[in-house]
Amino acid sequence: MAPKGEKLSGRPVKKAAERRRVALDFSALGRDLADAIQTGVYIVQDRKFAYVNPYFEKLTGYSNADLIGKKATSFINKLDRASVRKKAVGSLKGRRGSRPYEYRFIRKDGRLMWVLERVFSIDYMGRKASLGSFVDIDDRKQLEEDLSRSEERYRNILEQMYDSYYEVDITGKFTFVNNSVCINLGYTSDEMVGRDYSQFVPEEDISKLFVTFNRCFTSGIPNRGLVHGIYRKNGSMMVVESSVDLRRNERGEPIGFRSIVRDVTERTKLEEELQKLAAVVWHSNELINMATMDGKMSYLNNVGSRILGIDPEEVEKFNIQQVIPEHFKHIVNAELLPALIKGGAWEGELQYINLKTGQITDVYANAFTVEDPRTGGPLFMANVSRDITLRKKAEAALKESEERYRALFDRSMDLVYIRNMKGDFLDANPAGLRLLGYTEDDVPSLNIASVLSPDQFPQTMETLKELRETGTQLSPTEYKVKCKDGRLKYVETKESVIYRDGKPYAVQGIRRDITERKLAEKMSIIRRDLAISLNTLMTLKQALTLCLDAAIHISSMESGVIYMVDEKTGGLRLFERQGFTAEMEKKYSMFGPDTPNTRLILKGKPLYLKYSELTPPFDQQFSLQDLNVMAVVPIKHEGKVVACLILASSSLDCIPEVARNSLEMIAAEIGSAITRIKYREQLQNSEQRYRFIADNTSDVIWAMDRKLRYTFISPSVIRQRGYTPDEAMSLNITRVITPDFIDALAEKLEAESSAESSEQAAALSSFTQEMEMYRKDGSTFWTESSITILRDKDGRFDGLLGVTRDVSERRRLEQTLEKMATHDFLTGLPNRVLLIDRFSQAVALAQRNKHRLAIMSLDIDNFKPINDGYGHSVGDHVLIAVGKRLAAILRSSDTVARIGGDEFILMTLETNHDHDTSAIADKILDAFKESFTDDGHQFQLSPSMGIAIYPEDGQDLDILMKKADETMYRAKKSGGNRFVFCKDVNAA
Repeated sequence: MAPKGEKLSGRPVKKAAERRRVALDFSALGRDLADAIQTGVYIVQDRKFAYVNPYFEKLTGYSNADLIGKKATSFINKLDRASVRKKAVGSLKGRRGSRPYEYRFIRKDGRLMWVLERVFSIDYMGRKASLGSFVDIDDRKQLEEDLSRSEERYRNILEQMYDSYYEVDITGKFTFVNNSVCINLGYTSDEMVGRDYSQFVPEEDISKLFVTFNRCFTSGIPNRGLVHGIYRKNGSMMVVESSVDLRRNERGEPIGFRSIVRDVTERTKLEEELQKLAAVVWHSNELINMATMDGKMSYLNNVGSRILGIDPEEVEKFNIQQVIPEHFKHIVNAELLPALIKGGAWEGELQYINLKTGQITDVYANAFTVEDPRTGGPLFMANVSRDITLRKKAEAALKESEERYRALFDRSMDLVYIRNMKGDFLDANPAGLRLLGYTEDDVPSLNIASVLSPDQFPQTMETLKELRETGTQLSPTEYKVKCKDGRLKYVETKESVIYRDGKPYAVQGIRRDITERKLAEKMSIIRRDLAISLNTLMTLKQALTLCLDAAIHISSMESGVIYMVDEKTGGLRLFERQGFTAEMEKKYSMFGPDTPNTRLILKGKPLYLKYSELTPPFDQQFSLQDLNVMAVVPIKHEGKVVACLILASSSLDCIPEVARNSLEMIAAEIGSAITRIKYREQLQNSEQRYRFIADNTSDVIWAMDRKLRYTFISPSVIRQRGYTPDEAMSLNITRVITPDFIDALAEKLEAESSAESSEQAAALSSFTQEMEMYRKDGSTFWTESSITILRDKDGRFDGLLGVTRDVSERRRLEQTLEKMATHDFLTGLPNRVLLIDRFSQAVALAQRNKHRLAIMSLDIDNFKPINDGYGHSVGDHVLIAVGKRLAAILRSSDTVARIGGDEFILMTLETNHDHDTSAIADKILDAFKESFTDDGHQFQLSPSMGIAIYPEDGQDLDILMKKADETMYRAKKSGGNRFVFCKDVNAA
């Protein structure tokens, strides 16, 4: 107030007027903003709409007149009203602040729309009101529901599958394991997730798994059928078969691996036991064979193969009669076969003919019949024969005279021997035996066939023919003979026949060692062929493999390796090996630049070492590997050591000079070829890498030009669609994709071509499209294609590049799971879930067309005695028949659902008059007059029905079903076989 005695000036009055004018201006501005904003805005006063902005009308489909003055909650889905009221009151009273909440709003067309709403308390026109705003979130909710269903189906499959499934990250740590993993291994999920896979795998299998993961990572190609061990929690080991695939993120970057693991422990044990039994039979010292009852051979072991001269894989081509000499066939036909045909056994002495060499072997045979366990009749014949040739030879040797020239035998440096007419050695001189590595004790076991290389047999047959005709070998013949240690030597042989009593008795021969001469000739040929081969197109690995093989042949050593000098580190890396064990490869796979081995090799001088000449640490390495000699030959290019050839032997005493010269020449050939091949491989490597992916992937990789004509299709199109690549490339796109999806693809391409900016074009540059495609036989299948749009240098559309995968199995599984969720498992009728969905749709349609709906609750009278008297199986068959009969009565737009037991719910549309519903109910009563039959039993059934009408008896399905159910029980208490309307019960 102003001081007493002073007048009030006019200035405060003027400022108050200005404030009122400004307030009015902001009110108008607020209204303008609410009208223009792209969010639904409204004001509710006294629980009724007092204002809605234009965008609210656009979202809901109502006009301003439809909304103003109407109760706001009447537009909220009944299922959400209580929740919305609670949340709105909380926001208005400040308990929740102004946090948004979601609910379903009923649009004018009857469709439910998910909205996100926020409310505030305001004063409107001098009274309290609520200011609200909401936005349409239908699309987001749909995506959330789809994602939730998809993840739920995926998790259900993983948790219910019998096979174990796990996922690891790039470092090999578990990120997910399904329930089967936990059951099989005895761990919980928490005990495994985060731990490295190597903690559960035997040490000998870790490197194998690492190689598989690495190959999958580098090539992107899944691996199938890897067998390895895995430890259970109790310490026992399970043998599994794993399939490994690469996991990628949404950008296509590798993020880890997924694997499906199948327990093959029992199968592996069974296979091992069978292999053991087979190995025992195969490696037996006795001949074991089997034959059908007509004499056709079906199995032959290793000793049998050697004695009979028959390849075990070709044994079925021969009959046992073919390996029996003529003078023994009467015993086989008169004694052995009759005894076996009667189911008995036979044993005695026989002779066998070697079909390759003609050699005769004396045996003691034990033959018997194996019976068919089902019929008791003979199934096949089996025979176990022991070689008694040595015994026979010893018996014959006792009868022979000592008319030999022992002095000649003992003094000759060549191999001098005597053999019988069958090829068995009777005697040999010591020097000759030493040539082959045998002693005098070995002579009784020697035969021409046992000391000759198999490729020499034709030449031997020619010599035998010459001996029979002339009694002597006219000119010396060269042979390859096998030493006791397996090495081959070249000899020059001349033989002549020894006669006794005018008959051929034995053969005397002299063999001279010509190995050095033949080796020099062989080395010359190998070096020539190697030089020619290295000038042809081949990979570096092929070239080095060829060179290593040539070096081993030339030197007669057992093993060899080639190390390459690492250009970055200067160390040595193992590149190629032969006869080199996995343990040695692991131990000597790499040498550092400062190790004694590397320093010795990089000096560039060839080394030919004996064990006795070595100093530490090399003598220790020799001793550990049981080696006698080693050749270390540096490989140079332009004067620099680029690789090293190393050969080793545990049988040779020294390395011949001729072999040393040849090895150094091979090293020179390698050096000149390495750089040439490396450059050529670098040019070819890129194209081969991508061609391999295209040729081997199970998905179809394809490319199209700007006119959508195929320019490339990978060979996998044969497996996926039945066409060859050439056939598929000639097809028009209309013969590849079904019509519905051609339009969808055309829309995508049209959007790309009409992009107004490079940013829009880039957004459309890659997309995934599910499509239904044709196979060659006319059938269709579902595919998922990842498509990239190609552009020329100016950014214009220039074609498509795509990868198409067959997803038919996934689609079928999704459809099956969806049906299981919405249909009754017994009758196949809709269940309560699908009934609710269809009711929501029917209500929206009824509201739009001002129609009514009928909900019928149907129960079968006296159904319980069927289950009690005939069993639930018969009861189930009756329920299935009832469901089919009800479905046949209703229209396709109506619904019959099984709720449980013998209770069914029927929903009929467009029943505007009671007589429409009564007519349907009468049809159902008439249909039940015909009896139901199952397994020879006939059942006369009747239904009781209660009928509730939407919207008179209720607007919610639960309420309608409850009223219809109560009415149905009224009908059942009245004697059954009738229907009653809910309104009739209420009127009574």
